[in-house]
Amino acid sequence: MKKVFLTLMMVIFVFSNTVFVNAEEVNFESIGSGNLGYKDGDFSVAEFRFPYGIIKNKDGEIFVADSYNHVIRKISGGKVSTIGAYSKYVDHYGFPTGAYVDGGIAEARFNEPRDIAIDSKGNIFVVDTGNHVIRVIKDNKVYTFAGAGEAGFADKKGTEAKFNQPSGIAIDKDDNLYIADTLNHVIRKITPAGEISTYAGKRSDDGDYQDGSLEEARFNEPTGLAIDGQGTLYVADSGNQRIRIIKDNKVITIAGSGTEKNDAGYIIGGYKDGAASQAQFNFPKGIDVSNEGMILIGDMFNNQIRVIKDNQVYTLKTADGVLYGPVGISYSNGSLYVSDMWNNKVKKFEVNESNLIQVEETEGEDFLQITLIPGEIQVWVNGSKVEFTDVKPYKDNGKVMVPIRKLSESLGAKVTYDAAKKEITIQKDEWKKQIFINKDPVILKDGRILVHTRFLTENLGYHVEWLDEYDTVLVTLP
Repeated sequence: MKKVFLTLMMVIFVFSNTVFVNAEEVNFESIGSGNLGYKDGDFSVAEFRFPYGIIKNKDGEIFVADSYNHVIRKISGGKVSTIGAYSKYVDHYGFPTGAYVDGGIAEARFNEPRDIAIDSKGNIFVVDTGNHVIRVIKDNKVYTFAGAGEAGFADKKGTEAKFNQPSGIAIDKDDNLYIADTLNHVIRKITPAGEISTYAGKRSDDGDYQDGSLEEARFNEPTGLAIDGQGTLYVADSGNQRIRIIKDNKVITIAGSGTEKNDAGYIIGGYKDGAASQAQFNFPKGIDVSNEGMILIGDMFNNQIRVIKDNQVYTLKTADGVLYGPVGISYSNGSLYVSDMWNNKVKKFEVNESNLIQVEETEGEDFLQITLIPGEIQVWVNGSKVEFTDVKPYKDNGKVMVPIRKLSESLGAKVTYDAAKKEITIQKDEWKKQIFINKDPVILKDGRILVHTRFLTENLGYHVEWLDEYDTVLVTLP
């Protein structure tokens, strides 16, 4: 079975012949300090840990699924607060652990929640991905609305049903829920009474691609969902690199192209604007629809917001590098709220037609292919494997330790050591960090200084991902 997130498919693109259509750079606002962590408070000091799904309610409050803090965050009145209990315990990577506990909003526990929706009565529904359930926040309590709490597939009522890594949700005008049941590769429907059925697609282990009737259609790890006023359901079909709609009991592709698959069974992604049928995406995750007819997409691995309008695909013009892993999006009255996952921030953009550009051509694809090497922990930096000639990465009580000098130099940073102060300085251009030997959690081995991957992320600000099935660490500078 495939993993829901296979970040080994990192893509490098060279763009050419870019056409700007009355493009003006979009101003944006940020919520969060950008530090990977957990902290409530003012926008400038609040901390997130890979925020995911996001929704704005009719009162202007914003709710965010703070996935790796395993809580729901509320943004209101210039402050960030928490729904759910933050774990006192950490896993072997140093991240807080998730759990499964119903109850009051101060005691309830989640496990990697991924999306949020709000019904007509103001009840907040949470896709609790790691627990394979759908939760509801109502009257200051958290309940399990659907799902047995274990991975599987069963169309039964309420807590007898089973899901497998659900990750997206939408609610129609009658308060029916639609769930992107990601690793079952189908769309499920839940009535207000808790009756669960398979709405579209045929359940499978690997996913596939096919348009047609609800029963004939096939999906490949669907993630984001949205629904418009006419009841049309929009699906970010991430493994197929396509945007689909479900309308009049049929599944139809409205944007995206490509047929070649990689070894993991995903259609190979790309980045191309223009005619919707020829456009390319690279793991679209978030999706929403505006009243003006725009379909907005969080195109995660392209680090862009894409827009479909009048059968054309555009890119929202932003400053270079302003987004890093946009996954959750929510549109409201001309503003787009984005969970900027790997920047650990929430961002707000003003969206209109003058902010759209089109990229006509792309060329030069280079896909990172990683295979398991038994007995070896691999470290890949910006698409290249790091070869450690003497002291190699290893695991210490479940933590992956890596030599800091070789790693940093592979990122293009300069590393200096002050023996008198026992201080390491890592610097690249204006970016500068220090490690204090007597203070920071480092290990000395055969003359080399090693740190664990959590330290790289939380203290140095590197972006680090661990691919457990490949014993591989992926690292990039912020």
